[in-house]
Amino acid sequence: MPETPSSATISPKLERIATLAKRAPGIALTSLAHHIDLDWLREAYRRTRKDGATGAVVLLFSRQDDARRVLEVLPRRFGKYGLTPHPDKTRLVPFRRPALDARPEGSKIPTPGTFGLLGLTHHWMRTRRGVWVIKQRTASNRFTRALARVAQWCRDNRHQPVGWQWRMLSQKLRGHFGYYGITGNFEAIGRFYNEVRRVWRKWLHRRSQRARMSWERMAALLER
Repeated sequence: MPETPSSATISPKLERIATLAKRAPGIALTSLAHHIDLDWLREAYRRTRKDGATGAVVLLFSRQDDARRVLEVLPRRFGKYGLTPHPDKTRLVPFRRPALDARPEGSKIPTPGTFGLLGLTHHWMRTRRGVWVIKQRTASNRFTRALARVAQWCRDNRHQPVGWQWRMLSQKLRGHFGYYGITGNFEAIGRFYNEVRRVWRKWLHRRSQRARMSWERMAALLER
């Protein structure tokens, strides 16, 4: 193994891995499943929320047997710090790059799955040039939750001045677009905008029986 950089230019984690690799070159370089970073676990425990939940993490492996070893040892490692992996979210997901050609009939290669992280669903997608790349779209549960909050806000504030409502909704939309407005997610944020328009019109329509909000009036309002 070539000499590693000095400790001044390498992270402590990489330095430990390099040391392990030198001590046991036949093991450390093929599987580090038994060397789960305990420092990371301590930091995760320190940052644990009052409800006992910590942030999400994704571990990537090029070998399936390594992934299975980590999945097996993870509950015991977490248990040392009073933590428990989420039973529904802790899982193995095949995420290899799809083949350029169609999968042959009867192929045992699993179809690439998807996984959620930080409110985004990560998935494979072809570019216009036909190249497979990893893209993100708004997770369905986050989309539904965000829209439900907007709908509740529209209901609670439907009797407020319309101009004020529009300014507040514009701020909410800018915040949503600022987080989810990433490359490849145009369809989801466009759908969110249309849904917000729909629920706002619904509650403006119910302000009174005389002041009905038609789509023509709604379009004129949005063009102000």
